Amino acid sequence: MRERAAGSAACAEGPAEATAIGNALAQMLALRHIGSLAEGRALANRSFPPRIYEPRDTDGWEDAETTLRRAVPFQSVTHT
Repeated sequence: MRERAAGSAACAEGPAEATAIGNALAQMLALRHIGSLAEGRALANRSFPPRIYEPRDTDGWEDAETTLRRAVPFQSVTHT
């Protein structure tokens, strides 16, 4: 839903066993089976690719934004 509302891709889901995978990588690093955290991350990404959700059917969200902006006056905020 977020990717439809924002109109941009979202990486919303990684492996369900992320904690176990992280623990295994930490042990592999401690035992020097992998040489670095970066190598462990690359191994995890190859083994468990994240799911990418692309936006689709965004027209309804654009209509809702138009309705909201008509109903609630927004002011631009400038950060300094």
